[in-house]
Amino acid sequence: MWLIDEAKKYHTIVSVHINFNDAYENAPSFDKFVKANALIRKKTARLYAILWKSTVFLQSSKHQMKK
Repeated sequence: MWLIDEAKKYHTIVSVHINFNDAYENAPSFDKFVKANALIRKKTARLYAILWKSTVFLQSSKHQMKK
């Protein structure tokens, strides 16, 4: 890949960070995750969310493994 080869010239490492288990309410697929029960819930059955620049809902790793 060009970027990785170019980075070596500058003693630099290229890395990629993917939030594969994040779900955002404004995402077109959010309702599908809710209906599939693919989001982590609290004992009270409310969706588990964290605040990071916006509200982030975490997908269940069990749901990821089924795919």
